Amino acid sequence: GAYMNKSNNLESFGLSLMFKAEIIVSGESKSMVSAILKDIGIVGFTILDNVSGYGHSGYHDGRSLYNDNDNQVMFIAVG
Repeated sequence: GAYMNKSNNLESFGLSLMFKAEIIVSGESKSMVSAILKDIGIVGFTILDNVSGYGHSGYHDGRSLYNDNDNQVMFIAVG
């Protein structure tokens, strides 16, 4: 109620409503995702290469054994 109404006017505090997106793809998709982000107006983002983690397909070690396309890449974008 009242709290939401007060926080709706972020500009009065010098703030803007933004979003954060984290995208994890294979290294071979790195240039495609970069192009898509730029096409939709996201011109600033961070790219983390060789991401490790555990997900629906099991554990993934971030070290690339053969080339830069044989790894996982994480994009962090704010817009």
